[in-house]
Amino acid sequence: MTQAQAQKLADQIAQAAAQAKAKAQAACETARTAQGLAEMAADALMGSTGTDEARAKSEELARLGLAALKAAKDQVQAVSDMVQGWGLDPAELTSQGMPEALGILERIRNNPALKKFAAILGRMRQIAARKARTKVAGEGRRVTRTDTGRDLKRAHRSELVALTTSTTRPQTLQRWAHGALRLHGTETKNKLGHGPVVVCEDASGSMSGDKQQWAKALVLAMAHYAKLQRRSFGWVLFDSWVHKAQVYLQGRLSAHQMLEIADARAGGGTDFEKPLRKALEMIQKEGLKKADILLITDGECAVSETFLREFLAAKKSLEFNVITLLCDMGPTSGSTVEKFSDRVERISTFSLDAAETAVFRHF
Repeated sequence: MTQAQAQKLADQIAQAAAQAKAKAQAACETARTAQGLAEMAADALMGSTGTDEARAKSEELARLGLAALKAAKDQVQAVSDMVQGWGLDPAELTSQGMPEALGILERIRNNPALKKFAAILGRMRQIAARKARTKVAGEGRRVTRTDTGRDLKRAHRSELVALTTSTTRPQTLQRWAHGALRLHGTETKNKLGHGPVVVCEDASGSMSGDKQQWAKALVLAMAHYAKLQRRSFGWVLFDSWVHKAQVYLQGRLSAHQMLEIADARAGGGTDFEKPLRKALEMIQKEGLKKADILLITDGECAVSETFLREFLAAKKSLEFNVITLLCDMGPTSGSTVEKFSDRVERISTFSLDAAETAVFRHF
């Protein structure tokens, strides 16, 4: 590069630097002007800093902010309370985004079919939880741990104090919105594990009304029972066909999955062979050896001798039991299920309180 070329390049760089400096100064001036205008607007809206008017308006904004927080908290708590009644996991739900959590709540509230058996389900869930606790007693000491979420009932004291302090409230509200508040929680140190459970739910036309409400409540209670004990859980929904069949390993059922089970319907005829074959397939392919099978039905069906021989042989080789729960309100028959069941329980013979010994003692 010649001296002339070098001088020309230096002049170009100096000119570009001068232009950049001028633009930066102009930007700073624009920012100062904007800040001044914003402060003027704030003074006009809120009153001058330090005046009684400004203090009054600041207090009103704080009151509105706390009211908004309370409204949001009430929404989350409503979701938590309702889902807890359904045997779902409040911590799981409150760690989701607000739209997802509120969507689940509205789905329960607006579905008449789900509301019909809510009372039965709530009681059955309590029984399942109590039975699960008695089975895991002594299996491992419990140690405390810290969770995160939006459940203010379990929030650490430091988080609650931060909500009441103006300097820390914005950051705390942000953590609450993202489900990142520090919460108290517990966990079992020793690993739990019990035999799998496969529930075959009869959803045929004859199972409508009270029978269906009992069946759904029992399916969801068993799902909750399996979840508490970390048992693998299989679910088969059938009439004359198998409409749904799913395995949830170690009882891992989400809130959405529990509601899908609650909302699933069929309504055709009845065939025991197809769902029981599907249950066998689950036991063989999903490694559910020594599973417990719960068949919930009104018993209005027959099976072939060929199927009966094959099924009884499979029971012996795979070491599983079959407990049938007969929904015997109205027409029902136990003659078929008695041929392949280890025990048959009839709903008419026990109350909700007796369900613990009549149903859950077998699992």
